[in-house]
Amino acid sequence: MTGGGENLIGDDVFKKNDNAVSRDPSIQKLVNEVEYLQKFIDNLSFLMFGRDFVLTRTNIVSVQEILQSVVFTLRSIKLCSENGYVADIYVLIRKYKHWK
Repeated sequence: MTGGGENLIGDDVFKKNDNAVSRDPSIQKLVNEVEYLQKFIDNLSFLMFGRDFVLTRTNIVSVQEILQSVVFTLRSIKLCSENGYVADIYVLIRKYKHWK
């Protein structure tokens, strides 16, 4: 490896991956389903505006902020899906795994 700022992985590998992903029907189905979920939760958060706080014994939780976070994460998952960044999708999904 040289110190000249060369990429470890060439741009052609990314282009090849993008082309393969854009033609894969299962990936396109995933992208469409994630986009649907994103819009659904965004609309749900709009309907809940003003009724969006939950009181617990020790905290006040803003449901609006949680739903907004979900919408942003779903958008990130959609963008990662469109580019075939499976490892990043997995990390984003794990963000909510601990809420069970």
